[in-house]
Amino acid sequence: MQTVPRSELTALLLVAINGHEAAYVDVFTDSKITADTYHRGKPRARFAANADLWVYLFQLVEQKWLHAAVY
Repeated sequence: MQTVPRSELTALLLVAINGHEAAYVDVFTDSKITADTYHRGKPRARFAANADLWVYLFQLVEQKWLHAAVY
């Protein structure tokens, strides 16, 4: 099932997928839940709604050495 938070997270994930290695990325979202969950970090995201996508996102950030700021 597609929900608004999952859609917002998917957009963030696409930025990470398409980002160059060691890139600096600023992401602006109107989704407070997406920004808050990102800022809480990987340990908390593993237990959040849509944990499958959150785990994948944080794996990409680590593997690609991305410097992402989510506002």
